[in-house]
Amino acid sequence: MSKLKCEICGGTDLIKDGGEYRCRSCGMCYSKEEVQKMLSKETDTNDALSIEKAYADLDAGDFIEASKCASELLTNDKTNADAWLVRLLAEYVCRSADDLKEASLPLDISENWNGIMEYGRTEMKTALNASNTLIRGRIASAAAVISMGKEAADPDEYDRAASFLEGLPGEELDKLDLPFSFRPVFGSWEGEPIVWRKLASYGGNTLMITEKCLCIFPYNDTYSPVTWESSTLRIWLNGEFFSGAFSSEEQDCIAEVLLSNNDNGKYGSSGGNKTSDRVFALSLEEAEGLFSDDADRSAQLNGESCGWWLRSPGYDPLHASAVLFDGDIYSSGNYVNYDRCSARPALWINEEKLKDR
Repeated sequence: MSKLKCEICGGTDLIKDGGEYRCRSCGMCYSKEEVQKMLSKETDTNDALSIEKAYADLDAGDFIEASKCASELLTNDKTNADAWLVRLLAEYVCRSADDLKEASLPLDISENWNGIMEYGRTEMKTALNASNTLIRGRIASAAAVISMGKEAADPDEYDRAASFLEGLPGEELDKLDLPFSFRPVFGSWEGEPIVWRKLASYGGNTLMITEKCLCIFPYNDTYSPVTWESSTLRIWLNGEFFSGAFSSEEQDCIAEVLLSNNDNGKYGSSGGNKTSDRVFALSLEEAEGLFSDDADRSAQLNGESCGWWLRSPGYDPLHASAVLFDGDIYSSGNYVNYDRCSARPALWINEEKLKDR
């Protein structure tokens, strides 16, 4: 009963004595109803002090401590609208609700926004909705500038709009009607749009590679000598993946190219025959020449760094070269049936056809 304090002597050592509570220090007795009121009053006072502390932390710029304090309040009472607001302010690194109107990210993508909309006071929700409308308006304006194209828009305005939009999460960008030249989204896999990265252009076609690895997949499903031509990865990329990831209109925009499959320059292992592919893995030479460094070459799968296959052989036909999780090139390669390396598809796309689809 450490929260209870005797109103006569201020003592905190109250014990239950029959149907009452008695102060050991002065003998004052309190009924059960009086004790319940004391507890309720003490809790309300502590909550008030806590939210005042949270706002003080915000004002001092200690956003981590403010969020921590508000989270503790929500653990005991999820309907505390002020605690939800403090967490939203801390998340957006703002000292006051008025500062939120200058935020670069929409407010309604936050879990804390949902808490405020459910439990907040009318005036609180009205003010935040107004700020969110301003932010959404700036996003729409920036998207309109980007849609004009860099050649048609004012260069400085275009750069500002591009910088602003690049700070948005991918799922927000996917809601906007942005040109492929700005955000190369093409096809989908497992319900998610595929974001691509441009690596090179030639003869009206653009070489693209997925921004992220798509899934764990073996180079070959058995531990046996293999080249790119007969590998499980090639069969999957040009079969199940090609037909499942792209619509018929999108498939028509993907060029079929004749690939050279060079021998491993360090170990001399055979790369096999040339192949005609729509989707493929990069070669050792492409992985070395089309990225600026290891960090530029590294990729993620489900938010974690991962390795990805190249189509070139490793030091013998039982190994295939790969890029390691840190972006370093592993020319000696993994076992072809290694089950912890990822598929990172590449393709040549005709952007003119893509504009007309």
